[in-house]
Amino acid sequence: MSPPPKSNHLTGTHSPYLLQHATNPVEWYPWCEEAFSRAKTENKPIFLSIGYSSCHWCHVMAHESFEDREVAKMLNRSFISIKVDREERPDIDAAYMACSQALTGTGGWPLTIVMTPDKEPFFAATYIPKNKKFGRKGLIDILQEIETLWQNNHAGVRDSAGKLKTVLGKQTEDTPKGTFDGMTVHTAFKELSATFDEEYAGFGIAPKFPSPHMIVFLLKYWKFTGNPDARRMAERTLDAIITGGICDHIGGGFHRYSVTRDWRIPHFEKMLYDQAMMLWAYTEGFRATKNEVYKRVAEDTAEYIITGMQAKEGGFFSAEDADSDNTEGGSYLWTDDEIREAAGEYAADVRAIFDLRTGEYCIQELPCAPPGKQTLAFPSRDAAYRWYTSDARTKIRTKLMEARNLRPQPFRDEKILTDWNGLCVGALAYAGRALDHPEYISAAEQAATKIPYVTDSNSKKLLHSRFKQFTSGAGALDDYAFVIWGYLMLYETTFDADWLEHAYELTTILNDTFRAQEGAFYLTAEDAEIPLTRQKTAYDGALPSGNSVAAVSLVMLSRITAKTTYEEDAVSILDAFTPEILRAPSAYCHLLSAYMHIASGEEYAIVPGENGIESILTALEREYDPFRTIIVADGSTAVTTAAPFTRTMKQIDGKTTLYICRGGTCSVPFTKLENIDECGSSDAFSPRICTPEH
Repeated sequence: MSPPPKSNHLTGTHSPYLLQHATNPVEWYPWCEEAFSRAKTENKPIFLSIGYSSCHWCHVMAHESFEDREVAKMLNRSFISIKVDREERPDIDAAYMACSQALTGTGGWPLTIVMTPDKEPFFAATYIPKNKKFGRKGLIDILQEIETLWQNNHAGVRDSAGKLKTVLGKQTEDTPKGTFDGMTVHTAFKELSATFDEEYAGFGIAPKFPSPHMIVFLLKYWKFTGNPDARRMAERTLDAIITGGICDHIGGGFHRYSVTRDWRIPHFEKMLYDQAMMLWAYTEGFRATKNEVYKRVAEDTAEYIITGMQAKEGGFFSAEDADSDNTEGGSYLWTDDEIREAAGEYAADVRAIFDLRTGEYCIQELPCAPPGKQTLAFPSRDAAYRWYTSDARTKIRTKLMEARNLRPQPFRDEKILTDWNGLCVGALAYAGRALDHPEYISAAEQAATKIPYVTDSNSKKLLHSRFKQFTSGAGALDDYAFVIWGYLMLYETTFDADWLEHAYELTTILNDTFRAQEGAFYLTAEDAEIPLTRQKTAYDGALPSGNSVAAVSLVMLSRITAKTTYEEDAVSILDAFTPEILRAPSAYCHLLSAYMHIASGEEYAIVPGENGIESILTALEREYDPFRTIIVADGSTAVTTAAPFTRTMKQIDGKTTLYICRGGTCSVPFTKLENIDECGSSDAFSPRICTPEH
């Protein structure tokens, strides 16, 4: 057997994650036909490893196994090894994550799959230690067992794997439509209430994820029904998150999740989609409650996105690693002496505000921080609020950040992913409008102009990723759905009809190339490669599903244009997933948010003309109504074409004017700002009461 290669087949790729493995002794291939052809020719099973650059346990498995010559020798001898960046190929990740769920009931990253040369899996796991550990078999043992099994009975293995593929295929076939029942929304709320952690807030136990789409669902449900408990759970969770170490109180933004129930100790990676969604959630929280602390948290998050994750040419990088200086969270942890030296005259203030617990970082199965290192978290909500309203906060953050910047920094994955950028565009646009920060809107517009499209034709089709000058991957459902949402949020912020036109174009492509017969959307286009089976789902995971975001965007388009076909398409998505939703309604919160928008009825605030409209928009912004549509009817062709029902609405005597329309009926125009303020408590803006009894 030849010696392990000095470099493998990943050297020519453009994924930062794959390039991290380019010098492994494992003879890795990217996902390519050459690898599968060789596997068929040599009759070897495929060892598929799926991960991403900022994944801590991916790094652990790489160091333990993929940099190890004993493991490499076994893989190179008896397997064809393929490495996939899940962020670059979400279609492959989704297909084989479904296999992992079917085979083991669990999933996660790194995802480890062993499959036939025909891409049919027969073994699945997540992180595997090199040797037996934590009561689990080691990778060496597993590879030896699979090697023997394949040599002795590869025909039987192929037969079993083929049957699994058939089962998975049947699960994603077109199914008869159900009929969505609006009561499901209330069932979802009851499920969230049942799993709500009354002691530490959030849902479930450790590890605990922020789940911002659930928080936004609760705020919208409160507005939809008037149920104060929904708002209480949302506020408690927003408060608890910023009390713990999962929130980066110095640099801004949020870590991936908390490994402890009390939000204190985070898993330190920072993902762009988490920043976008948490910005959205805290902006929504500020609009709903007028809580200035939520505004400051949202501002910190937006500033981190713009200063820490923005590319010079526009667009936003995908992630920052959990590890630095060979330590998980190494950049974020502090000793007493480090705080004293960095904070200077503010050291006493820092110790008084933050809850510093030396030595309490170590947790089973996580590598311990160096002795004396600690996370920065608060002992209580009141302490967190004192921090966010402290006059000294800016100076303290500056001092501690200057010290932190002198440390080894986490690796930053500089891929620009279309779907996550779409989310970020929408969140920044929304925050810019709600928090009165035009620089956020400018960053959103700049990023939106850098969304990668196919450039070799007149097609408006999206590409999935860009890394430096390289683009790759056909756009998937999440790319289209999230970018459409981002464009619509930009339109509702700037009232520039070009963004609305872009949203139209992508929605047409989405309907033409992704829609299944029963009305839902597949994760991949009809002409895309199908790794195993063509997937479709509406389940919300770490971020809302593409189908749920598409449904929300379709309702928004329906309201802006008064074209009911868009709403009918959104209802088709709800109907298509009804059997699935009924099994666990709270796992579909964002899709249920689309239903609440539909059920709330049509309500418009229409502002004709161009002059003096900012005062009206500011007044409208003071009233939290997530289901109201605001249209600036400036008389342009673009607007009258998109929303022809606004053509007859004019300014009265050249004065700033507002029309309130609901259910096809419009109010008399308001022309005085004091009357506009009063209409916030009038029947035109009264809360919708849609409780189960109504």
